[in-house]
Amino acid sequence: MPIKTLEPYLFERKQVFQALIDILANATLGIDVEYYLNKIYTQKKEQFLAAIGGAPTSLGDYIKSDLKHFQSYNIRPIFVIPGLKTATQLDDAGKVEELVQYEKNIENVWNKLMNPPLHDGVPNLQAMENFRTYTEKFSLDSIVNDLIKCFIELGIDYLVTPYDTSFQLSYLLQSQAIDAIYGSTDVLLSKVDKLIIGMDFQTKEFKFVDKRKLLQEIGLNERQFIDLSLMVGCALQPHTFPIFPPQPRHVPGQPYPILNYFKLGLDMVFQYISFSGVTSDLYGYILNFNDPKLVDLYVRGQCAIKYVPVLTANGYVELYNVQMAQLGFKTDIDYLADDDDNEEDANDGLKEREEETEKETGKETESDKGKVVGNISKKESVKQGGKEKSTRIVKVPTNLHEVISQRLPPELYLYQSLGLLPVEFLTSIARGVNKVRAPPELLGQNNDSYQKLVSSKFYLDILDYQYNLITQLVARYYQVKKIAVKFWFKKDTIELNNRITPPIGKRVEKLFVNNAESSDLFSLSRFFIKPAGTNEDKKDREVKHIGDIVSTGLLRTLYLYGLANEKGELSALGKIIQEFAATNQIEREDQEKELESLIYLALLLKTKTFKLNALEPANSGLSKVYTQLQFPNNASSTLTAEEEKYISLISRVFSLQKLSTTAINYHGPVSRGLLSFRTHVEFIRTTLLHTLECLLIDFIVRLESNNIKATYENKQDWLKLIDQLPFYSSSNNTLMGVFAEIFFKVAIKQQRGADAKASEAADFAKVYLADHVLHCEVAGHNVNYKGEQTFSQTQLNNDFKKAVKWWKSFYSFMTLINEKEKLICDDTLFKDIKGADILLSQYV
Repeated sequence: MPIKTLEPYLFERKQVFQALIDILANATLGIDVEYYLNKIYTQKKEQFLAAIGGAPTSLGDYIKSDLKHFQSYNIRPIFVIPGLKTATQLDDAGKVEELVQYEKNIENVWNKLMNPPLHDGVPNLQAMENFRTYTEKFSLDSIVNDLIKCFIELGIDYLVTPYDTSFQLSYLLQSQAIDAIYGSTDVLLSKVDKLIIGMDFQTKEFKFVDKRKLLQEIGLNERQFIDLSLMVGCALQPHTFPIFPPQPRHVPGQPYPILNYFKLGLDMVFQYISFSGVTSDLYGYILNFNDPKLVDLYVRGQCAIKYVPVLTANGYVELYNVQMAQLGFKTDIDYLADDDDNEEDANDGLKEREEETEKETGKETESDKGKVVGNISKKESVKQGGKEKSTRIVKVPTNLHEVISQRLPPELYLYQSLGLLPVEFLTSIARGVNKVRAPPELLGQNNDSYQKLVSSKFYLDILDYQYNLITQLVARYYQVKKIAVKFWFKKDTIELNNRITPPIGKRVEKLFVNNAESSDLFSLSRFFIKPAGTNEDKKDREVKHIGDIVSTGLLRTLYLYGLANEKGELSALGKIIQEFAATNQIEREDQEKELESLIYLALLLKTKTFKLNALEPANSGLSKVYTQLQFPNNASSTLTAEEEKYISLISRVFSLQKLSTTAINYHGPVSRGLLSFRTHVEFIRTTLLHTLECLLIDFIVRLESNNIKATYENKQDWLKLIDQLPFYSSSNNTLMGVFAEIFFKVAIKQQRGADAKASEAADFAKVYLADHVLHCEVAGHNVNYKGEQTFSQTQLNNDFKKAVKWWKSFYSFMTLINEKEKLICDDTLFKDIKGADILLSQYV
C-alpha cells in the first residue's frame, strides 16, 4: 500500500521524471509484487474476479510478457512478496465480525446482480457495478502460491519478506543485492534516494521519483515527510488521521472525485511551521490534537518504520535500523543535511523530540545515563580500511513486539521466504490469535455448512496439530502459549492448547518413505499406487530424493487425516483412492490435478457438512436472464426439480475443471452458489496443504533420517522441492461450472420447447452460449492482454470435452466410494449422481 494520494500529487507537481529503460540494462531490479500487480490489474480489470474466484487467468501471460522485455535488456528481476502484518496493520482490518468496505461493496453488487435493473422491460446486465471499489487494491492473499508456482516455472527469483516489502527492498538496495527498486511510494520512507514507480515497454521508458528533489520541492526535511506520511496513511500505519475529511462516496456514471490527503496535509504542516517555528518534526503538531489515539498511532508508526524486520543476505532476520547502522548509515539524519554541521543541528533537534516521545511512552533516553528503563541498546560497528569504527548506538525498545509482533526463530522466516510456510499461519503464532473471517462470497446468505466445516472438531484438531508441529521447534514460551481462534459467527473464543502429549512429531516419526529407485519427481498417483509403509528396516538410510521427502510428508498427512494408520497402511478411503489411481492411467499433469480434486471432494463429503446434491437457494444461483428462451405456441420449457438438482450437481463438479481462457476483464454470467461450493473445496485444500507443509518443516528441522539443511546448498534446491508439492496451487475458478449450467438448461429447454432431438438441442446450446452469452464474435468483449477475444466456439468445445472426461473420472470414483464406503457416498447421493450422469449422456 503506497502513501495515500502521494503518487497523484507527484504527477501534479511534476516530480515524476522519465528515463530510457536502456539505463537499466544489465541491472538487477527489485520489484514490489503487490505494487506491480496493482499497476497491471487496475480498477477496470478483473472486475468480476471476486465473483468467479481463483487467480487471474491472465496472470501468467502478463508476467511472461514482461519477462521477455526484461531479458531483452538483460535485466534480472527479483520479486518481493509481502510477509506478516504488524499489529497496526492487523487492527486496520477491523473486528472479525464486522464487514470492511470492500466486503460491503461485494454484497451490494451481488444483490444488484440477482435483481438487475430493467431497460424497456428487459434486465440490463451490462449496467452492473464493479466488484472492486475505486479505492480497493488488488489483493495477493489468495494467490501467493499461484505466483510462486509461476515464478518457479519461469525461473524468476522471488522472496517472501518477513514483514514489509518496501523496507526489504531498501535493505537489498543498500546491501548492493539489487541496483534499483520498482515499488510503491512507501519506499521513500526508507534510506533510498530514487524510486521507479512505472515502466512502459512500448515507449521504452520508465518513470521515477528523486527523493532529494521531492523534499526540496515540498520544503520538508525527511523526518517531516515521514511524519506527514504517517498522518495521511501508509503501509506500516494504514489509518488516516481523522483530521482529514472522509473521501466522497462514488456515484456510478459520474467522475470519481478523490481528495488529495497529502496536499491537504502539506497545507496544514506549512501553517503549523509558520506559526510555531518548529522545523524538526511534527510531533508537537500531533500533540496539539489532545488525542492519545493519534499519538499512539504516530509513535507506533515511527517505531515500525525504524525497526521493521528484514531478511539479511545470510538468511538471518534483523531489524532495519540495525542493518542500516551496519551498512554505515547514521540513524535519524535529515536527508537534506549535506555537511557535518547540518547533521549535528538536525540530530540535536531530533534528539530533543525523541526524548519527549520516549518520556511520553516511558522509554529510556540518552539523558538517563545508562539506566535500563525500557530500551535495549545495540552498538554496531563497521570496518573501514581494515579497522573497526564505532557508529551510533541503535536503541531497540523492549516492547517492540507490541508494535511489530513477537519474534519467531529466523529459520521459520527463512522457510516463509521460500513459500514453504504460509504467512497467515505464522502471523497467528506470532500474535497468538487466529481470526477466521467470513469469505466475501458467503456474506449475506446461508453459510451454515461452511460454519460447521471450519469449526468442526476434526479441523480444529488438525489446526491444533499444525500449531504443535511448529511450536515444538521453537522456544518453550510458544509451546505453552495458547492460541485463540475467533470466528465471525461466534462470540466465544476457542483457545487451542497445542501442548499435545506425545507431540505430533513423535507420533509420526515412524512414518517415512525411503525407496532406492525414487527420483526428484513426485507423483501423487504413483504414491497411492505403491504405498511405503513404515520402512523400519530402512530408517537409518538417509532420505535424499525429493520424491521420498514429499512422500514422507504426505504419508504423515494421511495419518493425521485418518487415511492411513501408524504402520503406513491405507484406510478404506485411502484404498479407494489407490484403486482408482491404479485402474485409471494418470500420466499428465492435468490428470494429477484431477486426482487432487477428487481427494478434496472425498474429504469434504466425509465431513457431512456440505451436500453435493442439494439445490442452491434461488437467490444464490445463476441469473435466469441467461437461460430464458422464447418458443412459439407458448410451448412449455420449464425444468423439473429433479433436473434442476442434476444440473446443479453437474455444474459443481464441472467447476473444478480448468477453463483455458485468459480474459483480463471477464464480463458474463456468474453464480454465487458455485462460488460458495468452491470456498468449501478451497478450505479443504489449504488445510491439507498447511498440514503437509508443517509436517515437512518438522521432518526437515528435526533431521529425521535426512540432512536436507546441509545438503541443500542453494535456493534452487529448495525451489525444486516446493515445485513438487501437491495441493499447492489454488482451486480453479467457477466459470466451467457456470457454462455447464447454462448449456444443460438451454439444451433441455430447447429440446422440450422446440420439439428437437437431443443432439440438435446440444448444438443449439453451444451456439447460444458462444454467441448470446459470451459474445465470441464481438471484438473487445472478454479480451486477453493482447486485446484479442479469449472465447471461441472451438475453445469452448475443447474445454467442454475435457470437462466431460473429468465428469466420467468423478463418476468412476464415486462408484467405488459408494460400493465400499457408504458413509461418504450413500445410496441417495449416488442415485442423484447416476441420474445426473444419464442426463449428461443425453446431450454429450
